[in-house]
Amino acid sequence: MPMPNSLPAKYGALNAMEFSDEAKQVLVKILTTAFPHKNFPQGPYERMADKLISMADESPWFRMKLIQGVETIDAGADRKFSDLPYEEALEALKKVERTEFFSFIRRMTILTMYEDEEVWSSVGYEGP
Repeated sequence: MPMPNSLPAKYGALNAMEFSDEAKQVLVKILTTAFPHKNFPQGPYERMADKLISMADESPWFRMKLIQGVETIDAGADRKFSDLPYEEALEALKKVERTEFFSFIRRMTILTMYEDEEVWSSVGYEGP
């Protein structure tokens, strides 16, 4: 059952945390690194990041995991994760690939992003 937009009182600290534009850019970088496609436009990655953030608003557990994961991966790099070149970003992702945070992102992206019609045209899929 989806949670209402306001989280329970015991998650008050999570209620106060907002996903910044910078956090969204970290998510987009995670997605472009984990799901690299030469001819993909940026739109599907950005929409997937928005979808993940939207899902976090509905689930206290996922909100906590997403916030912790974004903060952890960004703090683990020498500089901002979103500024890392592909190879360095890939190495950083390998360090978190077995976490609940990354597993959830991977699972939801596989189930969701590849349903985007812009993705279909990018990979040459003509549709259902």
